[in-house]
Amino acid sequence: MAGDWIKMRPSLLTSPKVNGIARILEGDQAVSRALSTGFNGHMKEIVTRDVMRYVTVAALLKVWGAANEHTRDGVFRNADLSDIDDIAGIPGFGVAMESVGWAVYDHEEGTVTLPNFSEYNTCGKNRSAERQRRYRERKKHGSDVTRDVTDGVTRDVTSDDREEKRRDKNISCSSGDERFADFWSIYPRKIGKDKALAAWKRKKLDAIADQIIEHVQIRIRRDRQWLEDQKYIPHPTTFLNRGGWKDEYEVAERPKIQGI
Repeated sequence: MAGDWIKMRPSLLTSPKVNGIARILEGDQAVSRALSTGFNGHMKEIVTRDVMRYVTVAALLKVWGAANEHTRDGVFRNADLSDIDDIAGIPGFGVAMESVGWAVYDHEEGTVTLPNFSEYNTCGKNRSAERQRRYRERKKHGSDVTRDVTDGVTRDVTSDDREEKRRDKNISCSSGDERFADFWSIYPRKIGKDKALAAWKRKKLDAIADQIIEHVQIRIRRDRQWLEDQKYIPHPTTFLNRGGWKDEYEVAERPKIQGI
């Protein structure tokens, strides 16, 4: 159905959490046996990390799609992490998701929870379902799809639905900090997380998260001062408040290799 969809941000492939899952999978021989035609080594011996990231994203979509289809709140009941493996088709995938915080297994309750799933995956679907329900109601009462007459009042239904869709686009399901965890996981100085989170939300940085994360990833490898001494790395709150991703910096010289 057209209304069956889940959210996937375009930058998912570059997420540190996706990379973390890929790293776990590529070092597990059971994964190699499941994904190959008999190879008994490690996936990293025969494919690149990029390949494993693509495999990871495909498996995540299977898991998230199953949760969207079979749960109301992103909680698999009467389940454990092996059930996540079965859905993904990859042994150890549930444990790998749990290791990066994308799954939580509760042994006593017998549940596997996908954190924040309801916040990011159901509200849009519910609005779409509501539009479909109203459409079916209009058809059942013999109403023209483009016009609706109720209590003597003629209403342009197509216009109203378009307006509702525009409103839907302006309604954010996110609390504004969906990408903060990605930033925090790669920022080299872990000080004042709560204040940094507040700054992130206040400045609405989810919208430019990819730009910020890319800047930090490059800078921790190339900024001369950051490489020399961590004291030159600003507190994360300071970095975010002053727009540190726009700063210029001195690139460290690469060491010369003897004989070249």
